[in-house]
Amino acid sequence: MFENRYYSFSSFLKKKFGGSVYKISIDAGFTCPNRDGSKGFGGCYFCNNSSFSGSRTRESVKEQIRLGKERLKSRKPKGFIAYFQSFTNTYANVSVLKKLYCEALEEKDILGISIGTRADCLPEDVLDLLSEISKKTMLWIELGLESIYDTTLKRINRGHTYEEFKNGYYKLRERVRDCYVCFHVIFGLPGENKEMMINTVKEINRLKPDAIKFHQLEIVKNTQFEKEYYEGKIEIMIFQDYLGILGEALKILSPAIIIQRLYNTTNPGYIVAPKENLNKKQMLDIFLKEKNIIQGSDYNEEVYKV
Repeated sequence: MFENRYYSFSSFLKKKFGGSVYKISIDAGFTCPNRDGSKGFGGCYFCNNSSFSGSRTRESVKEQIRLGKERLKSRKPKGFIAYFQSFTNTYANVSVLKKLYCEALEEKDILGISIGTRADCLPEDVLDLLSEISKKTMLWIELGLESIYDTTLKRINRGHTYEEFKNGYYKLRERVRDCYVCFHVIFGLPGENKEMMINTVKEINRLKPDAIKFHQLEIVKNTQFEKEYYEGKIEIMIFQDYLGILGEALKILSPAIIIQRLYNTTNPGYIVAPKENLNKKQMLDIFLKEKNIIQGSDYNEEVYKV
């Protein structure tokens, strides 16, 4: 039986390392190809990195890790994961990437690194570097999928198609066989109904990543979607409605897929909508228990065999 009815990331880490392990978020100064003109401008229309990772910092990777350890020391951790979180963390010259990743790994009690990126930002030399690192430490690659629908990806200014995502993911799996892969998904994107959101989860079962992060769309300050929201072009789900869709998704999700996140924890000061003063964790726990939702309870392995 899963802890808390699903395969949590914390339980995975405790089993692997024998104690609690925490992520330390790192801003290494990257940008994204849909921000700098390579594939577009403005970034993803839902995204304001400061709303979840804080303002941009000039501190070194080493100093950010030191500060992260200081914040978490009261929890008596077994160790830490250096999480390159802000923007696209493989979008630079490979020599720059190697320096930054190695700087993190040289720090005491760093048990692995997690790299947030896009599937279309994994060129050959970067894959070579990731393969090298994966043989030395636990390596997680977090890929922003968001949706399998090209109409949605275009609507949010993602800058790639689902086919391009799959090509990058398959190449990563082939070239970096010792790494773990986590997909990011957003429910409630403009133009999507419940069936489309559930279809994205079904497709994820076929792709078989190691983990998933679920998010609900929130309108945050200083984004294109904030502008569109005030113009009446976007409708937003309340959290209770999000839980209903999440519950259906969990029931069909493969029980082998680790869940790193079940909902957003956006800085409240950045949220435009929905304005809800909620204890999301408590609501989630009650919802899962009342509806008797268990990850994979409706999963049928035969459906997803290649």
